[in-house]
Amino acid sequence: MRNKKLLGVVFLLTVLGAFFKNPTAQMQTIAKPAAQVLVVYDSQAFSQQGTSKVTVLQRMLTSLGLTSEAVQESAYQQGQLQRGKYLGLITLENKEVDSASGISSIFAHDRQNFTGVRIHIGGKLTSAELSALGAKQKQLYSQQFTIRTSGSSQQLPFTNAVTVLSDLPKQAQTFGMLSAQGSENKIPFGVSVGHNAFLPVLPENGLGVLQSAALIGHMFEKNTSSQPLLTITGINPYTDTQKLNRLTKMLHANGWPFALSVTSLATGTRSPEFYKYTKALRQAQRRGGIIFLRVPYLRQDDDNSRQLLSSTMQSTFAGLTQAGVYPVGMASPQFWQQIPYLQRHSTHASNTLLLLPDPSHEKLRAIVGKKQPATTSAVNPQTFLAVKLAQFKTASGLKRLSAPLPVAFTVSLPDSSQQVRHLEKELQLTGLKWYDPVQDQLSTRTEMGAIRVEYQSGHYRLNGRLVQIKEKLPVSLKAPKIGTQQSYIDKFFALGSTFLILIFVIIFLILAVLLVLGRKIYREMFLRK
Repeated sequence: MRNKKLLGVVFLLTVLGAFFKNPTAQMQTIAKPAAQVLVVYDSQAFSQQGTSKVTVLQRMLTSLGLTSEAVQESAYQQGQLQRGKYLGLITLENKEVDSASGISSIFAHDRQNFTGVRIHIGGKLTSAELSALGAKQKQLYSQQFTIRTSGSSQQLPFTNAVTVLSDLPKQAQTFGMLSAQGSENKIPFGVSVGHNAFLPVLPENGLGVLQSAALIGHMFEKNTSSQPLLTITGINPYTDTQKLNRLTKMLHANGWPFALSVTSLATGTRSPEFYKYTKALRQAQRRGGIIFLRVPYLRQDDDNSRQLLSSTMQSTFAGLTQAGVYPVGMASPQFWQQIPYLQRHSTHASNTLLLLPDPSHEKLRAIVGKKQPATTSAVNPQTFLAVKLAQFKTASGLKRLSAPLPVAFTVSLPDSSQQVRHLEKELQLTGLKWYDPVQDQLSTRTEMGAIRVEYQSGHYRLNGRLVQIKEKLPVSLKAPKIGTQQSYIDKFFALGSTFLILIFVIIFLILAVLLVLGRKIYREMFLRK
């Protein structure tokens, strides 16, 4: 009881300290970041998975370190481009090529006079855009293209109609090539000329995403060259730790660096189950893995959940570090970057982010309700774009793959030993060279409350002090044995039960003795007769 009271006082002081450190935290309005890129779109164009192409584009921009603001063309206001002081403009047309253009004369005029980066994705180009690119356009119908780049190739989804460019000027730079089935002709996928660029479509997965990011990164001078980070998702305190250990052991044995996206607990961090879970995470760190702390799964973004977010995140982070698990960064879906309060009290705590896909439109609408995410997306200094490894199953030549932005290829935690072996074979077949946090000198910093974790090329620092990843924890931090303190009533009933058991044992022994004596007497009577 005394320990419980002490823990309660410590928790209360922590919460009050956080509150008085910033007494207006619950009341203040968090200013949205200034957007560097304005995205003007004609429609959301939801995919079969329920994801908007606008969200796909904003995730890409976020991973490139570019803040973005999205606005539907019908809501665009005259002079908005000039007032916003944007570095660039992206026009995203999701309607079919043959559909009537919904671009208004007001937006077309502002776009033509805009002197920053101008990128057009999908649809048809205007005569002014074609003149700026110095190219011609043509429409192709009912095609399935294969995209090729740097020795890698992958078939793209079927398209009913698409616009492509031809007769490019000498100064044009291309990003990937398209080839149609049964044709040897090669068509440029992405094209840039000066501060103008064009993409025929915005792919949602695979090599098309990487090539689109390469063009956009080039236009904003954000291009890098990086290997993908192998990342395991779906890990939580209820995960079978034997399966997790089996997986990390396999990855380590093959020499594959990896990351884990994990959720944890804000309470119950002294339970044996929690220490069993964190022991598996420590073992993963000892095997070269790094940990991303995923933000909580929101059922509904309401005032109650927002008020609890800050204390929940700090308690969760503290519980992991006390158990010897040191997250190198945060993991969150895109919409957290578009809700200032959520971003401020979670992903903002780290300079490194694993950017996960958003849930489907229906699920997202159920979460946010009337509080729609802001049109502006914030960024972290270092962001890994999460892309499912399964999206590259149909790609060939991945051995030579190099991503134009920090990217994480994600795999869900296997459910069985058979699935672990299957994943091992699959990874071997890809031949991919993985991002190595040690060799590639990853440097991160995450700070929540009074706790700061820094990572530098395999070395961890806790509040500036170098720490070692240990298999076992100090005795003072070990989980208590399972048991409860008994009340006087519990002790009374326990004593009564013991007494009754003794009575029954004595009665049983007496009956046994009487049975033996009775048998002996009966036998003697029988022998006399």
